[in-house]
Amino acid sequence: LAEKNDPAAGTARAGLLRALLITGQYEKVEELANRFLNDHPHEQVLDLLLGKSCQLRGKFSEARQAFEKALRGNSSIQDEAQLNLALLFETMGQIPESRAHFSEVLERVMAHGGGRLGLAAIAATHLERFRHANDLFKKATQENPHDLDPWIWTAWGNLLLEKYNPAEAASVFADVLKVNPNYPEALLGLALCHGEDRGAEVQEILKKVLEINPNLEEAHAFLAGNALESEAFDKGTQEIESCLKVNSKSLKALSLKATLYYAQGQEKEFQVQIQEILSLNSHFGEVYLDLASYCVTQRLYKESTEFFKRAIEVNPRLWTAYSGLGINLLRLGEEQAAKQVLEKAYQNDPFNVWTFNTLRLMDSYQNFDALKTPNFALRVHKKESKLLENYVPALLEEAYQTLSSKFKFYPIKPIYFEMFADHEDFAVRTLGVPGLGALGVCFGRGVVMDSPSARAKGTFNWGSTLWHEFAHVITLGMTGHRVPRWFTEGISVMEEHKARPGWGNDLTLENVKALQEKTLLSISDLNSGFIRPKFPGQVQQSYFQAGQACEFIEKEFGFAKILEMLQLFKGRHSLEDTLKQALNLSPSEFDQRFNAYLESLYGNTLKAVDFKLLEKKEVLEDHAKLENLVTDQPDNFFANLKLAGYYRKEGQLEKAVACLNKAKSVFPSYVESDNPYKQLGEIYRQQNRLADAIAELQALTQRNDHDFDSLKQLAQWLNEVGKPEEARQILQDAMYIDPFEPQSHQLLAELCLKHKDLPLALREYRALLALDPSDKADAHFNVANVLLQMGKKSEAKKEVLAALEIAPGFEPAQELLLKVVE
Repeated sequence: LAEKNDPAAGTARAGLLRALLITGQYEKVEELANRFLNDHPHEQVLDLLLGKSCQLRGKFSEARQAFEKALRGNSSIQDEAQLNLALLFETMGQIPESRAHFSEVLERVMAHGGGRLGLAAIAATHLERFRHANDLFKKATQENPHDLDPWIWTAWGNLLLEKYNPAEAASVFADVLKVNPNYPEALLGLALCHGEDRGAEVQEILKKVLEINPNLEEAHAFLAGNALESEAFDKGTQEIESCLKVNSKSLKALSLKATLYYAQGQEKEFQVQIQEILSLNSHFGEVYLDLASYCVTQRLYKESTEFFKRAIEVNPRLWTAYSGLGINLLRLGEEQAAKQVLEKAYQNDPFNVWTFNTLRLMDSYQNFDALKTPNFALRVHKKESKLLENYVPALLEEAYQTLSSKFKFYPIKPIYFEMFADHEDFAVRTLGVPGLGALGVCFGRGVVMDSPSARAKGTFNWGSTLWHEFAHVITLGMTGHRVPRWFTEGISVMEEHKARPGWGNDLTLENVKALQEKTLLSISDLNSGFIRPKFPGQVQQSYFQAGQACEFIEKEFGFAKILEMLQLFKGRHSLEDTLKQALNLSPSEFDQRFNAYLESLYGNTLKAVDFKLLEKKEVLEDHAKLENLVTDQPDNFFANLKLAGYYRKEGQLEKAVACLNKAKSVFPSYVESDNPYKQLGEIYRQQNRLADAIAELQALTQRNDHDFDSLKQLAQWLNEVGKPEEARQILQDAMYIDPFEPQSHQLLAELCLKHKDLPLALREYRALLALDPSDKADAHFNVANVLLQMGKKSEAKKEVLAALEIAPGFEPAQELLLKVVE
């Protein structure tokens, strides 16, 4: 490496320094670069690499000197040196200088051509000429794919990722990794392409990244951001300090440190940190963008809008801040202001899918009807508003009266409520992009959710979802949105359970497995199960755990402690302080007592559910072996359930009944399609034991909130045995699953009319009319008939005339008209 005039030695020196940069050995780069420059002062590439290392360590003055020295003369690295100088000026907030240098690089490369198109593409990116930049990257990779620097390829991937094209970005990063499988920035880019997914694959990638370059600022910042969102503040602090140890002027790390101070309520330290950041770069609006993004994850939507506004004040060209501001203004119900901001965001950054989708959704609002109640302003799609107005407003008002009275908190009116017939529209309203798995979301000031038509029948209970989300309106409002995610979700699940039998999360096979394998999170880490799940199904598992935790608190300490904890969280007390003050427990003591509580509830089920049996086909498919197993293990849930199936096929119904009753007794909350309740109901019906069949379906529907067919069957059976009052209640419950089936409305209307429950009969006949029946004349007639019996002659007259307009010869309507005009 020391041969003064050997070109190969010069290449080797530069190659060594580049390799050391890739692996994060920045101090070593400076040491060697300075030593090499003593012997080779005119090797400008050494100055370039020295400058890069200095910049990565926050030594901006030294970096500038090195880049400017590398610029002198007409060497082959002049463009790269000037580009890096421009990047340095941008980091320092010297925007006019940075743009001037970016422009020079772009113009010079475009004028002279050659193999530096990738550098021109990076310059175009920072000049916000994104389409031009993408074209240049494409051309660069086509003309010189083998010699292209991985740094340039990675910059292309980052551009695609920044402009909301993760699929193509992942392809670019994969191409980089074909050339260098250990290029850390490309590996990190690949992890970022997973979006909100923070599962095992992403964790493995990040682990590999930091093994290659333990000083990579972007990787530590990514991990720190994740930790702060999950309120893992110790972990976040550790990652932030890892950045600052290498680069004390890391704007991203300092920005996250400001977010950490804000999250922990350290106002003085927060303000000092903000001033330090803006003294380094007065245009660094990203610090407020980070704060706004954190607030969104914590449901602090009002605070987020203030930070988005500050981000725009500091950097008026920070278009992501405009998009975030618009979306969150919409969440606060400020539609006009939201649209103005979003339109400006779209004009300047048409690539932003969140902006585009939200504007498109707002344009679709013309297809919605507005409904009002004493406490709510509703928006429901025109195609189903006439039907849903019979059910949704009443349940909202019931939830308001019940929960406001219970929690002694009355939200500011009107509370907005939006129901979407298209699930993807709901997802856009919630996140800005399609693909959300949730059923409903609360923004504090309002609720948005799927309508019953947005999902397949029998997959969810919209009434339960509505109740759950309104409970969030209460808990978020009571605490100024300072309630931990697990606590507000747990209270919502608990209140679902109290609202109607069967509503809310119950023990499932997945939950049994989690309890058996002890994979439930500690109470200190439970938020992460909602915000950053590590495996599929962890969110649902966390809902179950949170609901159980709140029920445990209420049963063991009383509901007053729930209210006390909400007030403590409002006062920004930590979880540890809150548990200590309210329950006199540390987090670890809480976990210990909570786990004992779960064992007392579900211990027998955990022993009875043997998942290993499902892997033993030789037993499951052999009748005799199953019988032997049940003899040895009489409480084995799966063995009893499977054996019952064999007995049913063979006609040995009493043996099947015995197995099903045993399965039901050891795992009573199992309500999948082959559940014991339904099978027993079928057997009893077959044996003409209708009372027993009814009892089984009653037990099933008390545990399953979305089995519409069982509710419908139960109502029919109850009507058959002369229990119309119970049948009516069951049919009303069915409307919270599927209000679009005419037969259920017809039966409920007839039962109500027969037993003189005229208001409910009127509701059901109006619902039938809203379903656009084939015989509209009869539908109008039925509505008119009930109205007349209620003494509402003028309304009855309108309906009967509507019937006669459709069918002038309809004799019952003619007769009813005579009664109306008497």
